[in-house]
Amino acid sequence: DESVGSLVVFDGGVPNKVEYRKFRIRTVVGPNDVASLEEVVHRRFSRLKKEGKTLPGLIMVDGGKGQLAAAVKALGRAGAGNIPVISLAKREEIIFTPKHPEGIRLDGTAPALKLLQHVRDEAHRFAITFHRKRREKKSFGSELDGISGLGPKKKAALLERFRSLDAILSASF
Repeated sequence: DESVGSLVVFDGGVPNKVEYRKFRIRTVVGPNDVASLEEVVHRRFSRLKKEGKTLPGLIMVDGGKGQLAAAVKALGRAGAGNIPVISLAKREEIIFTPKHPEGIRLDGTAPALKLLQHVRDEAHRFAITFHRKRREKKSFGSELDGISGLGPKKKAALLERFRSLDAILSASF
């Protein structure tokens, strides 16, 4: 219901939190990680190209071959198809690239793998925090929130007078 995506930026192996971005998924209906990732990558890099901003030296996506293919497709559509892309598949920690579709396995203690895991985990943390805030905000909402011109004071007054949402909805004008 509240699908979100996140983007984190690391410079020299260190998080650059000023460049982090949150995305509400707009075009994908239902849970579809691959399509959601494609939407986020396309939106981000279309905007960077449009604004003439510096593009990253490497893009890493969370997931396996499907997510990698979606990112490559989205970058091509955004006009940023020349940026190297890798994906990191969870459980087995396999790195996929367009040139290595069979995957690359690094030693579990390799510093390079530890850095990639840190980047992925930071993206997860950032997305989960955003998702929880959106869910929390929605759970405290009401049907009255969607009515234009009805502010917090008027909502409180209506609830005070009628005692329930059902009573408000069934009241005459």
